[in-house]
Amino acid sequence: HEKGNDWIKYGNDYLKLFKQHGVTLEKINEVLERVKLTDGMQNLFDYVRQNKAKFDLVLLTSTFEYAINYLLKYFKIDDLFNEIFCVKSKIGKPEDDQVIYIYERKKHNCKDCGPCGCKNFDYNEFCENHNMNNYLKTIFICDGNNDFCLAKNLKKNDVVFPRKNYALYNRLFEKEEKNKILCEAIAWTSGNDIINYLKKLL
Repeated sequence: HEKGNDWIKYGNDYLKLFKQHGVTLEKINEVLERVKLTDGMQNLFDYVRQNKAKFDLVLLTSTFEYAINYLLKYFKIDDLFNEIFCVKSKIGKPEDDQVIYIYERKKHNCKDCGPCGCKNFDYNEFCENHNMNNYLKTIFICDGNNDFCLAKNLKKNDVVFPRKNYALYNRLFEKEEKNKILCEAIAWTSGNDIINYLKKLL
């Protein structure tokens, strides 16, 4: 979709096509179960679980709620996340013309992000509802171009981890836009890279 388009309407129209072509919830689940964790991410989740009292995990995504919740439960990591920001959704009834419905997100005023959400807006909402003095720093693990908005608004003490050779990494390191962010930027290829950094903090 293009910025400014009605992304939610587009998404729901697409989900109507699923139903018209016989795509059931079970078939959607089969596809979701083909998703593989990135190298080292299971190790990272295990490490966080072992040290959960020292970390709060917040998931920021423009993916719809059903898919996110299904995957977190499938990989048995749903209990690790303190809060999830995503596109809200619900499962349709058998007589409905959609298998899944998605809903509008809260409106944001960010000019850089599209209607499917602004991660900086979501992060600020989290900060407003929590005492950030309780946190040593924010560690933002990401890969996409839509992660730049939050990255450039993090503080000097924070850290952004862009995945190497993905959109945000290319923007920061190849297009030399790293001077637009205040925080430290560390490239990662495996969850083990992030574990090594976390071990230095603990």
